Amino acid sequence: MKLLRRKQKHFITSSIALVLLLVFLWLYSDTGSTPSFSKKTAPSDPEVFMSNMHSLRFNEQGELAHTLKAETVKSYSNGRRSNLQQPIIDFYKDQQPSWRITADSGIVRKKGAKVDLKNHVVVVNNDHSYQLTTSALTLYPKKNIADNNQAVTITSPQGTTNATGIKADLTQEHTILKKRVTGHYHATP
Repeated sequence: MKLLRRKQKHFITSSIALVLLLVFLWLYSDTGSTPSFSKKTAPSDPEVFMSNMHSLRFNEQGELAHTLKAETVKSYSNGRRSNLQQPIIDFYKDQQPSWRITADSGIVRKKGAKVDLKNHVVVVNNDHSYQLTTSALTLYPKKNIADNNQAVTITSPQGTTNATGIKADLTQEHTILKKRVTGHYHATP
């Protein structure tokens, strides 16, 4: 009786091994190479592509808070990251445009809570009396905050200011220059 059970177990084990070997050989013969059982890599193609995109965001009172325009948008990882080309972001205060921010490119993260802009970033106020230029800037649109640790140049009718790093509250129009601040003041006669 024990001998019969041992033979049955041996037969079942041998049968499973034979089936696995046949499956392996079948996969090998179809592809002509050793089959690979590795995980698929993430696709490099975007899940969503938009051209000439224009988006509006409103505040809790239903007033226009900011707009985002871009020549192209490529969205990856179920919307967790979107790459922007030629983004233009307009911030509004009391239903009027207050700031415009442009860049060569940008990345939207955290469902729009964070936008990293880079290459030729320019921030201009509504009457064009204030202009900030930098190579990179991080925006937090829901908080109306702009931040970076890069070289910045601020130009206004009063003069030019250079610094390394800035934190700006676009709602309160309050700017903190972080370090290495120098300026050239235009005195009025």
